Amino acid sequence: PGYARPLLVLAARWTAGTSASQATQYPLQPNRITLSLISTVTCHMRTRTYDAISITVANFSNAKAPTGPVALSEIACTSPPCVWEADSTTMFAATPGGTPKEGYWDASKFSLTLYLLREVPAFMLASFSFAVTNPAVGQAYP
Repeated sequence: PGYARPLLVLAARWTAGTSASQATQYPLQPNRITLSLISTVTCHMRTRTYDAISITVANFSNAKAPTGPVALSEIACTSPPCVWEADSTTMFAATPGGTPKEGYWDASKFSLTLYLLREVPAFMLASFSFAVTNPAVGQAYP
């Protein structure tokens, strides 16, 4: 029982949880990227906009979407750990204090930035998807 490495302490960070996947692998097709994220520490809400906590997920090589807010869609939890409210997308916005259920897509960096809107307990799984379009030419997995 327990961990076999006493005093092993995890770093304070967000990590890809149980999965990262896509709906299709075909060129020039609309695609849904699905992510599951877990924080190893409780993330406390910041009251000052300039001090907001953000998470940037990158390396979506050549995915196409206009720079700006993108809608986040809820993913139902089908297996543990299911430690979240019915819709974990409500904890994220595209800007500090912004509209829930959005992330900010940066087309020049192929990245998605999420700003926390509320406190998030440690080891809570947040699962959501967002839309992009696949590039025109084939490429290897990043």
